[in-house]
Amino acid sequence: MARIPFLPRDNRAAFAVLWLVIAAILAAGWVAIVEVSAREKSAALDAARRDGRNLAHVFAEQATRTIQSIDQSLIYLAASLTRDKGAAFQDATTNFAAARDLIAQISAIDSRGDLLVSNLGGTPGQVNVADREHFIVHRDRLVEGLFISKPVKEWLSGQWPIQFARQLSAADGSFNGIIVASVAPYGLARFYDQLAVGGGIVNLVGRDGYIRSRSALTEETLSTPVSCLPIFRHLQTSRTGHFISKSLVDGIDRLYSYHALDDYPMIAAVGVSLVEEPRVHQQRWRSYQIAGAVGSAILVLFAIFMTRSMMVAAAANEKLRSTSAQLQTSEERFRDFAEATADWFWEQDRDFRFTYMSPSNFRISGIPPDHFMGKTRWEVAVADLETPSWRDHTRILERRLPFRDFRFFRENPSGAMPHVSVSG
Repeated sequence: MARIPFLPRDNRAAFAVLWLVIAAILAAGWVAIVEVSAREKSAALDAARRDGRNLAHVFAEQATRTIQSIDQSLIYLAASLTRDKGAAFQDATTNFAAARDLIAQISAIDSRGDLLVSNLGGTPGQVNVADREHFIVHRDRLVEGLFISKPVKEWLSGQWPIQFARQLSAADGSFNGIIVASVAPYGLARFYDQLAVGGGIVNLVGRDGYIRSRSALTEETLSTPVSCLPIFRHLQTSRTGHFISKSLVDGIDRLYSYHALDDYPMIAAVGVSLVEEPRVHQQRWRSYQIAGAVGSAILVLFAIFMTRSMMVAAAANEKLRSTSAQLQTSEERFRDFAEATADWFWEQDRDFRFTYMSPSNFRISGIPPDHFMGKTRWEVAVADLETPSWRDHTRILERRLPFRDFRFFRENPSGAMPHVSVSG
């Protein structure tokens, strides 16, 4: 093997400049990779915040409408009870009692806590609720209007009803008992399960720190106070917002968005899992790292190659000319290969409008390049944007993703309808 001489003094500056340029390109490339990855992660988190905020708002409106519906039913039944002394109570509750998935029972209780009448029947005085929270708060004038109790397990039935209670008043305005709608939290949870997607959850939480209902509801969830959740700390400064926290129920890190109900002491909260998104981000970051490593290796190999070429050139200019000729041949072969891989090349701006069309397209199709400039693909093609293929294609473009072999028809000046395949 021939000995490679050291660089002559005249070539040392060029050698230093080469490696400085390579180092600058490598640094800029890795900075760009880190920045792109950080931007993608930030954009994903912003999208999750936006979606969570919108879903929490919808959830809060739905919860408000549900509570208002129950409250209006209680007001109507209280008036009916006062008017006819319960004679028509069964008839008045027929429509409400039919909603078994939501309202389990509607009852009237007298001032001593004894059962007066229920849509499920039962002997008056047979049941006494004088020790229950929803009776005590009205008897002792601790609340006005509707009271929503926390779920309490009934030992006979094993159910965890939420009691929606309003005061019954005597003619002089004194306490005369309560009217109560027992709502099954599992009935509410079935609706919330429809909203929770992608590892997310929805919660209806009282300001007393107890969950009234939740997607993926369990008895442990209903019986465990959550007043230590960050949501109660955030509520001190804002009625709506979002934060990241680990769930006390399943231990999953989630982005929570919350919205306090305007008319009731309840909070609608939506949690979106952050487990899947970091996994996706890590996969992308790994892909960026591989691409960066490959690019770095190519640059370093290129620099080594150039350094060796410079060293060889210092010893033999003839060999340098030979190497240059080989490099030129290699470049021409690469250019020929690139031109042979496609019939034509094109470029589009950020709005997907053509900014360049190679001349080879005109030779093939007879359509001049100016015909494409400023237009989108679907404006120059025979396109129906409502078809699945075009919807998928436009969705890929909007997400700035690569695509291959997208096929469509395009009409040429001759009237022919060639089948075109594009990748980009």
